Amino acid sequence: GRLLLGGGLSFPSSVIMSSSSSAAAKPVTKKTVKKTASKKKSSPRLFVNATHVSFKRSRHRTYHHTSLIKLEGVSSKHQADFYVGKRIAYIYRVPSKETRAIWGTITRPHGNAGTVRAKFATNLPAASLGHALRVMLYPSKI
Repeated sequence: GRLLLGGGLSFPSSVIMSSSSSAAAKPVTKKTVKKTASKKKSSPRLFVNATHVSFKRSRHRTYHHTSLIKLEGVSSKHQADFYVGKRIAYIYRVPSKETRAIWGTITRPHGNAGTVRAKFATNLPAASLGHALRVMLYPSKI
């Protein structure tokens, strides 16, 4: 059969009523939209990723008291100058799953490609070579 709707419009009953196994038509309900939890505003990242590349060295000697650090996104001596004086941390885990850090300071640029020299409170272990460091964006000189 056809249903007559307001305004003289008629539609087949199969369009308006669902053809379910039960003879009674299901009432039309509004879909409820779930409110998603509002996202917390993430605080800006206050560090730059870096890699421990090497120790300062000459042809035959290695000077472990000064580490060479490659900063992510830094490719010139001029850009590296901004990071001089910034604090740097080597963060690692010990067997007891405890997290520790060795803190240091960037002392000067090294070469023309954006690498910097850094001195740490205690010399970095050889195991840190190639591993990640965090260069904090403080103290600020701006």
